[in-house]
Amino acid sequence: MLTKGISAVLGLAGLLLMTRYLSTEQYGTITWTLAFLTMFNSVADLGFGTAHTKRVSEGHDLDACVSTFAYVKGLLTLAMVLLVLLAVGILTITSEQALTASSVQILLILLIYQVLGALTSIATTTFDARVQTAKSQLIFICDPLVRIPLLAVVLTGGLGITSVAHSYIAGGIGAIAVASYLISKERIVWQRPTMIHSYAKWAIPMTAAVIAGAVISQLPIMTIGLFWPKSDVAYYSSSLFLLSYLGILGGSMMVLLFPTFSKLSIEGRFDDVRKASKMGERYLSIISLPIVTVIMVFPSQIAVMLFGDEFLNAGKVLPYLAAATYIGLLNLTVSAQILGMNRVGLYMKWMYANLVLMVILLIVLVPSRVLGMNALGLSYQGAAIASTISAIVSYAIARWLTFNLTRAKPDPSILKHIVTAALVALIMYYASSFYAASHWYDVAVYLLVSLGAFLSILYIIKEFTAQDIRFFLNNLNIGKLGRYVKEELSSDEEKRRQ
Repeated sequence: MLTKGISAVLGLAGLLLMTRYLSTEQYGTITWTLAFLTMFNSVADLGFGTAHTKRVSEGHDLDACVSTFAYVKGLLTLAMVLLVLLAVGILTITSEQALTASSVQILLILLIYQVLGALTSIATTTFDARVQTAKSQLIFICDPLVRIPLLAVVLTGGLGITSVAHSYIAGGIGAIAVASYLISKERIVWQRPTMIHSYAKWAIPMTAAVIAGAVISQLPIMTIGLFWPKSDVAYYSSSLFLLSYLGILGGSMMVLLFPTFSKLSIEGRFDDVRKASKMGERYLSIISLPIVTVIMVFPSQIAVMLFGDEFLNAGKVLPYLAAATYIGLLNLTVSAQILGMNRVGLYMKWMYANLVLMVILLIVLVPSRVLGMNALGLSYQGAAIASTISAIVSYAIARWLTFNLTRAKPDPSILKHIVTAALVALIMYYASSFYAASHWYDVAVYLLVSLGAFLSILYIIKEFTAQDIRFFLNNLNIGKLGRYVKEELSSDEEKRRQ
């Protein structure tokens, strides 16, 4: 969790640098391009990453697993590159709004970054599957450690948007270099990819769901960029990326829970599956809600304070995206249950439903006209509303599915958290008439007030206990984390085989 926090701080620094030194049009171009590539990057996975996690966590031969995954990942990455080039050619001819000559150059540079990231995932997915999180997080943090200082030099030196794109490649090179070193220490005996059939049996049913998931996450940005100026993309994406650092918490929990659910489901321990799910959901709620509450009370002030006056309109979407992010975090424990129990078909249907709903909402809310018919034309605000509605409906469907699978009910404590957060929000809103959130330190004060009041109320109603405090202190224990990292990095071949 600590390394995720460091990465989030570095990522936030990069976000603030770009929004401060780039125009909304330039920033929108960068983020639209990354969204375009991320959508296609799903082709470099197609569910084989999840299949690798599944097979390794089940105890299959590590050499065979890694050899197979590396071979498949290489082929899929090549396919992704070819599809991107084909799509660029089509868009260049058909849509001047989407791609200009300068944005094509940026796209091709960032394509290299995506390739590096896809190949790096061979190592990170392997370490995550074996719950060697120190190694995977060390790789994960290398990218921003290299990229963000370079971004600072590039942006403060006024070197331009092309140099910004090159700094991403530098971060990708740093990450893949560390990944290559760490995976070599595992002394993998490379062999013919003998488990392709086993991997494909799990991955192929997941293919459509993986693509659907990638499309859902990037479709709002893509839709805004197709119908509106890139500055509108900037308003939405700056808010989205700010909240994505909160989503890193959910990613950490997902990495731990999926192998756990997989192991427990094989052993038939469904009571433990339900307990682990509730624990993950509850702690994600406790961590994220105080932050979400502050963002929802002071959206415009936070947007201007962090991104600059040019990004005032980002404050219009922050409340919607904050709510969507919170619901999405709760959803992660649910999706981990479905996948961990081998219910790929069910997961796929859930993703299809999410995709159809998102497409319909975006068509209705974002463009002013589509296919000759009038739409609401809400641009970036419409995309934010669509994301929130989609998150709520998706959560309701997922909860119904998991109840039918494991009889797992939503943790009733979540409702207590939401009511408490609403009370804290009212207190802060009233207090703001006496003490305005005009500076960054004012927002920091309100964040501390939100956290303190939230946890105090939960403690009074016995929803936050001494055991919870020990849990968080244990995860933030730097000395213990250091010993854990040292132990993982010094593991030898005998330990690997155990």
